[in-house]
Amino acid sequence: MLKHGFHKTQAYHYVFVKRYNEGDFLTLLLYVDDMLVVGQDTKKIASLKKALRLVNGTYAIPNISTFFKC
Repeated sequence: MLKHGFHKTQAYHYVFVKRYNEGDFLTLLLYVDDMLVVGQDTKKIASLKKALRLVNGTYAIPNISTFFKC
């Protein structure tokens, strides 16, 4: 993930953050063989998925609060 511009957080070794100049950011959480990408810009998420070749077998949760029942 580091070669894609993400930085590992100091608090959690499985959380990576990529910040953009306009103040936007993507957060990526890794757990065993699962990945959760959180961000507001769907184009940046799509670009990351393409760069990581995550087209097949992935799905999008449009509202994460419904996923976690918040």
